[in-house]
Amino acid sequence: MGIKQQIRITTKPELLREYMKKEHLTQEQFALACGVSRAFICNTLQGKSKHQTKTLGKVLKVAGITFEEFFDVEFLF
Repeated sequence: MGIKQQIRITTKPELLREYMKKEHLTQEQFALACGVSRAFICNTLQGKSKHQTKTLGKVLKVAGITFEEFFDVEFLF
């Protein structure tokens, strides 16, 4: 029987915080620019969001961040 590999996926909300700080945006302003709710931005910044690809894609696009940059994938053996 083969070995099952596990992965841990975490996010890097600090990238969004850095963007918001650089652009002098509040959570509300950033949410409006992205077309998402402030609650979604708040949860994402806290690392609590269950990410919906389409919604998160809007946020990352505005911030100029790729999915590859935002997610950290660690392979556990």
